[in-house]
Amino acid sequence: MSQLTEKDFLDVKDEIKEGRLSPGSIRVFLGAFMFFSLIMIGVSYMAANASNTVK
Repeated sequence: MSQLTEKDFLDVKDEIKEGRLSPGSIRVFLGAFMFFSLIMIGVSYMAANASNTVK
């Protein structure tokens, strides 16, 4: 098993600050996921309502 160096920690720190794990990227992902979820809930509700199962 190899030893972790300071460069390894700096790479992780940079990834968190500016990479895929940055707060801005996570905010965009969560917003898109919420939008997709609302669309899927709406479609399923419309399908259930069209077959008169939801009253």
